Amino acid sequence: MKNIYFVRHGETDYNLNEIVQGSTDVELNETGIKQAYKAKEKLKDIHFDKIYSSPLKRAKKTAEVISEDRNVKVNVDKRLTEICFGINEGNKFGTYDYKGFWNAKNPHLYPEAEDVRDFIKRVSNFLDSLKEDSNDEENILLVAHGGVAKAIATYFKGIPEDGQIDQIVKLSNCDVLKFNLD
Repeated sequence: MKNIYFVRHGETDYNLNEIVQGSTDVELNETGIKQAYKAKEKLKDIHFDKIYSSPLKRAKKTAEVISEDRNVKVNVDKRLTEICFGINEGNKFGTYDYKGFWNAKNPHLYPEAEDVRDFIKRVSNFLDSLKEDSNDEENILLVAHGGVAKAIATYFKGIPEDGQIDQIVKLSNCDVLKFNLD
């Protein structure tokens, strides 16, 4: 059985101040680093055959902390990058149509933003490649972002009839989810 463990990155100052970060490359803050070490402790008894991370600093640092003392390389994959919110990045939450943005059937498209449908395809492509490239008995750790968790959940659960994936899964920083890839 192929198990995927998903960890959302630790806290950043953008998270703390409720600012949209998306594909903006923001570092973990002190709390975020502590959260990464707590996630490491939570996962200490699980052997990981592979570890993948988003290339964004906040996810990569979280993955590096969790992988300390393990003989497993952190593989960076662009397909795990958070969705780009375009002109909304750097703004406070609540200043744009959040539900409309995350509607996978009829999204509100913003200038310079990635279409949520393309985002879901990108993450699904990554998961499909994991299915093909992994052994039958593997534990795989993915460290990425809240939006990536939504896309992964749609991969396993499908898109809700109304298209709204904004509430399909909600994670706090360094929360862990487990999925079966078989």
